[in-house]
Amino acid sequence: MADTASLKTFTHNSYQQLLKTHKNQAFALIIWSINCPICLAEMSVLSELHLRHPSLNLVMLATDDHSAAEQIRLYLEQYELTDLEQWQFITVNNNALRTEIDPNWRGEVPRSYFFDRSGRRTGITGFISLADFKTLLTKQTY
Repeated sequence: MADTASLKTFTHNSYQQLLKTHKNQAFALIIWSINCPICLAEMSVLSELHLRHPSLNLVMLATDDHSAAEQIRLYLEQYELTDLEQWQFITVNNNALRTEIDPNWRGEVPRSYFFDRSGRRTGITGFISLADFKTLLTKQTY
């Protein structure tokens, strides 16, 4: 069995902290929910991507509140993603937290942001295939 995922609480200013931590690094921020079937389908893709390319800098953010922490951990264990950096919203559908990430994002998931080393980002809503993940991550100069 995989190690239990360590979930950091995503609150006001967590996004800025995340950006500061990953400054000058290419990374992908994957936003998902346990109540999103498309997100769970994408978890299989992320699992395969992570298995094939463990050095990719992937950060996971669940939009579910703390009452869902155990379910979040179970999915992360199931898909062998527990060793990735993990965050969890402090409350469900928190407009203020979503606005900090992207004022144009309305909360739809899955939502992924691909950051290059200079901090420029590309946001995509919806399922991303393994081939598309590889293409997007390659463009970010990993």
